[in-house]
Amino acid sequence: MKVGDYVRTKDGIIDQVIIEYNGYCASPSCNCNHVSCRRNYYDEDKIIKSSPNIIDLIEVGDIVNDEKIIDIGCLTNGPEKGTKVIDYYIAPNTVYYLKNEDIKSIVTREQFSCMEYKIGE
Repeated sequence: MKVGDYVRTKDGIIDQVIIEYNGYCASPSCNCNHVSCRRNYYDEDKIIKSSPNIIDLIEVGDIVNDEKIIDIGCLTNGPEKGTKVIDYYIAPNTVYYLKNEDIKSIVTREQFSCMEYKIGE
């Protein structure tokens, strides 16, 4: 992991690395292996994915730019062939896609499940 890389934790938190990762805490009294990020630091074993591209951390069921993600794939033709994209529905039977640079906000499915209110509970 490098400064600027994005990470996703087991709890569905997405954050960005801000201090070069060397496996150890900067505090001499700490024996933890963790990664320092913008919002928090995370134990190394809690991170399930890391990438310089935030699109690589998105999973089916996450909410991106207020749209629920239904699939993740690559463009199959045209000048951008092979570009990773995420698909979402904007209308019945109409699928649109987003590229890495289109991503403005993310709520992971784990975060959504944690915050949702279920009627009758």
